[in-house]
Amino acid sequence: MIRKKKIRELKSLKEIPEFSNYEEEAKFWDTHSVSQIWEQLEPVELEIDAALIEKRLNRQLFKLEPSQVRAALNIAQRKKVDFLSLIKQWIDEGINRESETDVSR
Repeated sequence: MIRKKKIRELKSLKEIPEFSNYEEEAKFWDTHSVSQIWEQLEPVELEIDAALIEKRLNRQLFKLEPSQVRAALNIAQRKKVDFLSLIKQWIDEGINRESETDVSR
């Protein structure tokens, strides 16, 4: 039987402790949520490593060139959307476009 961990909703940023390592932090976030204090969090900028995204995509059904990954990442960041969701959207649009072309022939 799989036990689900009970998630505790934080009510204040003060409830977030200082962590001594990533493992300790990971264990904390496995059982805590910031959904109730989301507005109190400060936005941060992240730099995404195209090589890591490419490695993740290589486990998928297709491979992209590094330049394609970088271009798609830039577009996703500009549009403020998830990278893989954007790729899926483009694939869906292409399939729909091709399907419409086949019907009109």
